[in-house]
Amino acid sequence: MQRYVSQELTHFVGRSASSDEERYDILKRILRAGWITHAPHENKPTSNLIINSNKDFSSNQMYCPDVICFCDIPVDDLDIHVGKYSRFGLSFHKSYLVSEGVNPVFYISAKSEKHGELNAKRFNKMIETFHTLVDDVNREPKDPSEAQEYRKVMSFLKFNVFGFMKFFKHDYPDDSKKNYYMEREWRLIGNLKFDLMKVCRIIIPKEYARRFRKDFPDYHGQLTFL
Repeated sequence: MQRYVSQELTHFVGRSASSDEERYDILKRILRAGWITHAPHENKPTSNLIINSNKDFSSNQMYCPDVICFCDIPVDDLDIHVGKYSRFGLSFHKSYLVSEGVNPVFYISAKSEKHGELNAKRFNKMIETFHTLVDDVNREPKDPSEAQEYRKVMSFLKFNVFGFMKFFKHDYPDDSKKNYYMEREWRLIGNLKFDLMKVCRIIIPKEYARRFRKDFPDYHGQLTFL
């Protein structure tokens, strides 16, 4: 009976859209196709990660997996998040998304200090050293079995650790778009294929209620107005 976390994970659509009509069209396309996708929004399975070695790790731009994102926020506390993103969204039970490979982000405070050294600078230095060690290992001859194990470890770290780490600054206001911690983000690397029956909640402005019921007469889950 707590309100700290939710049993649902919510995905909001149309953050960069210019109007609510465009956002509603995006939501309709998602529900009809049964796909939540990352850019360039192709309805197919994907799994890709880009490494920008010239970026600082603390910029959240060095390891860039293709992901779709959800927030772990109870419905009654969505106001701040909606103000940053959109009033149009859909949610799924957390247990279902976990079975599909969704995991929470590991947040790191950029300004946390220890022994006089900022956390972000320390992480950047350690990741730079890590990349140097990786390059050294790559230059050394290895037998095929060692090379295969090495690639497995590197792939695991990139996709399951580095791709889920996110720096933030704790002193941004709650309603700042840069206060990432308020999102309680969960990620899925790649696109999500789903059945309409798996959607447990649709979030829309109340003025779209009649249109939505007409557009999706077979939807029988929760309908929440914002």
